[in-house]
Order: sequence, then C-alpha cells, then structure tokens
Amino acid sequence: MKHTITRLACVAACLLVPVALAPADADQIEDHPLISRYEGAEFSESVVTEYDRYVVPLAPLARNRLTETLAVEGRITQLQYTADGRSPLEVFRNYQQALGRAGFSILFEHDGSNRTATHHWVAQVYDPHGLYWKSTRRDTGFIGNGFHFLAAQLEDPSGDVYVTLYVTPTRTTTIIQVDVIETVPMDSDMITVDVDYLRSEIERTGTVTLHGLQFFADSAQMTPASVEILEEVAAFLDAHPQMNFYVVGHTTTLGPHENLMRLSQARAEACAQALVRDHGIAQARLFPAGVGGLAPVASNETDEGRARNRRVELVVR
Repeated sequence: MKHTITRLACVAACLLVPVALAPADADQIEDHPLISRYEGAEFSESVVTEYDRYVVPLAPLARNRLTETLAVEGRITQLQYTADGRSPLEVFRNYQQALGRAGFSILFEHDGSNRTATHHWVAQVYDPHGLYWKSTRRDTGFIGNGFHFLAAQLEDPSGDVYVTLYVTPTRTTTIIQVDVIETVPMDSDMITVDVDYLRSEIERTGTVTLHGLQFFADSAQMTPASVEILEEVAAFLDAHPQMNFYVVGHTTTLGPHENLMRLSQARAEACAQALVRDHGIAQARLFPAGVGGLAPVASNETDEGRARNRRVELVVR
C-alpha cells in the first residue's frame, strides 16, 4: 500500500494547528502510523484487528436504527483519545480539514445534539458484535452530551482506506475516536473447503463448519465470496444423495438473545435455500436451524473468537 501510505501521511502534515504529527516517543508508540493525534490529546486505548468487517454509517438513524451503510473489510485500527480544554467542534473541524487536504472524500457527516441521540448512535454504530470500541459497554464517558461524526474514503489502486471519526464532550474532557480501515486482502487459503475436506470432517465428527461462508453484517444475505463454498457443498451433496443434514446457523452471544436466534435461523435458511434454488438440492434433504450463541467454539471476549463463533455448519441427520 505504498501509494496509500504516501497520501495518508498528508493527514499528519495537513492537520491544522493545534493538530500536529505526534513525536515518535514511547508514550505514543500505539498511534496509527498514518494519522496523527490531536496535539495535547492523551492516548486512552487501542484495538487492532488484522481482518474483519466494518460497517460504515452513511445516513442518520431512523427509529433509532441505521438506515444506510457500507460494509468494508480489511485491517481495522481503533484509537481513542481524550483532549482536555478543546471543544469537540474544534477537534472535529481540524480532522475534517486535514482529511480533505489529504485527498479523502467525505462520505457522510452527522451531529447529535444531546445525550439521548448519542446513546442511540453509539448503540448502533459502535456496539454491534463487539467489533468496535469495547469501552462503549462499560464506560459511560464514551456517551457524551452530543457528538460529531464523519466517515471518509481515500481511493487508491493499492487498496482504499476508510476513516471514521467520532468526537463527543463529557463533563471533564473531549473524547476522540478514530477508526482506520485499510482494505488489505486477508490471509487466505488457511482452510480449503472442498469435497474431500467435507467428507473427511463429516466421517470424523458428523459435522463440518463451512469456512468462508460469509454474510453481510446483521444480515442473512450472503456475500459473493460464499458462492465457491456453496458449489463445493452442492458437489458433496450430489456425490452422497443418501445423506441428509441439519444446516445450523451460529452467532456470537453479543446482543439480545431473541435477535441472535432470529439471525442465526435466517442465515441457516438462506444457506439451505441457496443450495436448493441454485444447485438443485432436494429441499427435504436440508433442515435449517438457528441456535444463536448457544454453542460457541471459542471465547466471545476476543475478535478472533467471535469470528469463529459466527458460522454455519452441516450436521448429519
């Protein structure tokens, strides 16, 4: 991402005073290398996820729900700072101008005028699946009396970069959160799902996880990347016409139980329906069922664990 790094470095150079590139000392080692912090801001926390999906808001909430989003995948860096003595608007305008000078297109800007609006925004944008800032569920300081938000995109041949900025005031300080999503390819070919793999796993355990089957965030719509996996599953089913399966959807445990059960059921049904509709598998051979977060295979306290728990399995009937 050489071109991206060169252009993104302009964010540091273009940030107006009082924003400046932070010195590379031990106290600031956790900063993102491409975007500076606001001058004088204190580092709070950071989370880096090597590859995951990030849902970028593109419109205000309607009935306290997101109405338009863009799902992007890649390396996610999340940084949170506090800036004493600086207004949220001043901080926001400095980042806004710097991103513009660095070649970013502003996709969406939004303000919340009170604590209630901020609470609903955080609940929709930062809480889902625990993918975003962990402190939103335990640190009420993250929900101030109003907020400023923007989403921006830098188009680059080596991989687009997205930035979201959230600034909110508390009684004692201004909280800044900067999330950077670099659309780098994930480490692929870690597990090959083919007919031989499906057969060996089913013979060994009576069940197999369909690695690589992907859904858009909070949706039962499969991504285009799922087509290849479904083709392999269909080939296996054609080769073993005597076998019938439960198609079982799983989620994390983060969220209301009823919602997770509905989502896992919908995803199991979507998988089964695709096999019937697109590959001619007899519907009677597949029984979709959703179990929500009731059967985790990893801890829901980490990004990696949650990624493993979001899955669809075939279970021999």
